[in-house]
Amino acid sequence: MGIDGTRIEIKQWTDALGLFHSKRAAGLVFRGQSDSKWDLSTTLERASKKRGAAGTETLLIQAFKSRAHQFGLPVPTKGDHLEWLALMQHYGVPTRLLDWTRSPYVAAYFAAERAAKDAEFFRVWAVDVVRLRGAAIQRLKVSELTKLGDPNPFMKWFMGNTFLFVAPIQASRSNERLASQQGLFLCPGSLNSGFQRNLQEMDGVGEHLLEIDFPVAMRCEVLSNLESMNINRATLFPGLEGFVQYLEMRVYLRDHSESDVDMVDARWREFGFL
Repeated sequence: MGIDGTRIEIKQWTDALGLFHSKRAAGLVFRGQSDSKWDLSTTLERASKKRGAAGTETLLIQAFKSRAHQFGLPVPTKGDHLEWLALMQHYGVPTRLLDWTRSPYVAAYFAAERAAKDAEFFRVWAVDVVRLRGAAIQRLKVSELTKLGDPNPFMKWFMGNTFLFVAPIQASRSNERLASQQGLFLCPGSLNSGFQRNLQEMDGVGEHLLEIDFPVAMRCEVLSNLESMNINRATLFPGLEGFVQYLEMRVYLRDHSESDVDMVDARWREFGFL
């Protein structure tokens, strides 16, 4: 199910820079996706198309809660559902939380990194989080959203709810990865409908939604320019795994970049890798 937003096609990197630095980008949050044809959907939504997201979520939460302490994780209190979901999201368990970032460059990295070979464009979605928050306040008839992440309000408005809406959510405890990616979550109110169906119910959302499309042919150009800004796997995923993935991407860019190889190698020396 599609949703109508304003589509912007990027033809060269300077177009992206101009947009990302413009007043139009103020107050927006961003999400990168590898194919412009993909809908906005949560991992839970994609993993539970046949059995239903609500029942699948209950099973996953119960299973994760029962075993997480065995792996030495700093587990949340039993009733803090958002903290549990954020921890599950961090380790790759399908959840109702959809990752967004305050940085258009981080979003562009995630879109370009795994751009589908058979796609025409990879996409950066952008939505005005201030407008979205205001629409959620109006729809829920509450005075503020700052406490939606607290255990009782989160349980009331999200867990077992069938009311269609989307709200920005920030877990009370962050982690190094979320901080590096300038991340936050957008959370749908009802699991009976997909993320985009929830989003469509927000008044005027289409007026404040951008679909920023990059031709797949620009993938190396985008990644190389982001690398010059020190946006890569090593900085976005602190730790050895992220560093190893960064090295793999550096080899790819070295082989495929149109830039002079000596200039590419100079970047490695600059960061002490050569």
